[in-house]
Amino acid sequence: MDGKRYWDPKASRVERVPNEIVVSCEQPGIMAAPHWHAQAEVNFVFRGGLEYEMHGHRVRLEAGAVALFWGGLPHRVTDTREDTYFHAIHLPLFHFFRLRLADDLQQRLMRGATLLATEPQPDDAPPSPGAPAT
Repeated sequence: MDGKRYWDPKASRVERVPNEIVVSCEQPGIMAAPHWHAQAEVNFVFRGGLEYEMHGHRVRLEAGAVALFWGGLPHRVTDTREDTYFHAIHLPLFHFFRLRLADDLQQRLMRGATLLATEPQPDDAPPSPGAPAT
């Protein structure tokens, strides 16, 4: 085996609980086929990198990247590095709309756009132990 994880759709609870927030912290699994679910999805890559195929476009996420997309459109992880570790947050639609994003941004996401923050900013780092609060 190549050390990469492969996604088992039968083990996923995301599709079974569309009104619950589901958070996973794991090595992402490569998906043999696209899937969809009734939640918006937020991914944060702690280390490594992964590639998605999303509704007609490809997205590469490296360590420090954050992605937000509508999971109701077909998407799948097509590749990961062996050291990849990420958080995936599946946000039910009523919570997604509570974010009060600009209307045009909400509409673009629901039609298949992916919102990316790929360059970590200095303010993204957690404070050093003992550093004064700002």
